[in-house]
Amino acid sequence: MTRYIGQVWGKKMRLTDLERITVNGLEAATAITRARTRSGAVDLRLVAYRIDKSIYRFIFVTPPNRTAAMSEDLRRVTYSFRTMGAREAGNLKPLVMRVATVRRGDTVSGLARSLPFPDFKEERFRVLNGLGPNDGLKAGQKIKTVTLR
Repeated sequence: MTRYIGQVWGKKMRLTDLERITVNGLEAATAITRARTRSGAVDLRLVAYRIDKSIYRFIFVTPPNRTAAMSEDLRRVTYSFRTMGAREAGNLKPLVMRVATVRRGDTVSGLARSLPFPDFKEERFRVLNGLGPNDGLKAGQKIKTVTLR
């Protein structure tokens, strides 16, 4: 998996700390790089897992000044990845992401209430749509929503 991250996925990136790891019996690898965005620099933690012939990829994006403080949480998420049995997978309810157009009178809190999550609905809606804590919506604006299939 280190070869996959270094020569395929991260081929054009300046990777550091490229290492092989084992997660719940799965072959995996991880590496770090820094990227520039419109909002400034971000740290990227790449993690790839192999299950049979498939590779599952995750990117954790953190502000450089918060990466060290978030390290333990990122590690916990990285090492929580696992395969599921057929029964467990069968009990899952698929989620569908849809694009919608904001109508006059729509609010963040109103649209967030319909999300199929038990908690942090408004926070999830804001993250999904790249909205800051005080950003509102404008009629005609495109937004993403999540529904159960």
